[in-house]
Amino acid sequence: YQRRVRGKGEVCVAMVTLEGGADVRRKIPGFGGPEEEVEKPSVSGVRVVSSRLDEGAQSLYVSVAVNPTEIYVQKEEWTQDLEEISTQLESDATATPLTSSPAPGTFCIALSAEFEAKYRAQVISTNPDGTILVRYCDYGNSESLPLANLSVLPESLAVKPALAVPCCLSEQKEWSPSKDGVLAGLAEQEVTVTPVEWKDDVCVCQITFEGANLVDKLMGM
Repeated sequence: YQRRVRGKGEVCVAMVTLEGGADVRRKIPGFGGPEEEVEKPSVSGVRVVSSRLDEGAQSLYVSVAVNPTEIYVQKEEWTQDLEEISTQLESDATATPLTSSPAPGTFCIALSAEFEAKYRAQVISTNPDGTILVRYCDYGNSESLPLANLSVLPESLAVKPALAVPCCLSEQKEWSPSKDGVLAGLAEQEVTVTPVEWKDDVCVCQITFEGANLVDKLMGM
């Protein structure tokens, strides 16, 4: 260690390691400065891969529309897959409960308090009150649940990809939050989606609804 004199007192600068030799600085966000990479909680368990849309214009159904950068769409042909997943989830009585707060990104089975049904979900974050914010990966909506409502997702339930594709409108204009409520009304409506590009698992696209560009339609309301 080094001893540095700072003002009237002395400061001891030392390297502290945890049991197993890990540098404690890598466990504390921001402690080591921007050049230090902080270890993030590991995401364990199985993963549900994302679905991809075809190229070109296609008719899809809106599952959830939160705002212009968070719209989830589904193919009509996925209806049977959704029913099969739901049957598997409800018939599985051997699910292992999660015993500790899962890391963001973890996939799990979530028992929805709102819909009283089980869904495949991905953990978004842990709330200050200890509840877990999850997103239902086959639909796109989210909900905060107690840890007791979450259980381990078995590999057999991760075979099918997520059946809701996250989309972001390619035309970003000034948007009033009041329009979000209008967007929410698109749920279960048929739209035409034309992918422009992909950013990770998000489809940046143009959406046409009732024969008009969705952005122009909403901005004219």
